[in-house]
Amino acid sequence: MFLHVCFIQIYSVQQLRHRLQTSGLYIANTKPGGFSLEVANNDSNQVIVGLRIHLGTQDIIRVPSTIEILGRSVAIKMSGYVPQNMLHQ
Repeated sequence: MFLHVCFIQIYSVQQLRHRLQTSGLYIANTKPGGFSLEVANNDSNQVIVGLRIHLGTQDIIRVPSTIEILGRSVAIKMSGYVPQNMLHQ
């Protein structure tokens, strides 16, 4: 797994792995320039079949306008409303 240097300044590698592998935990980007995340699967007995990205649950202002996955740019459209129960998770 490759992580942008901004995450290494906030979390240790072990903390990042734990946060990415644990339901309910997340990593948050604190830099306005965004970040890169590259996931590699070295286990030939397992296949990555999906990717889940939660956006706007901490700060809707920091939601990117696009996300690039496998070379494809996906436009992100968010409404201005964030449910109250999502603001303090």
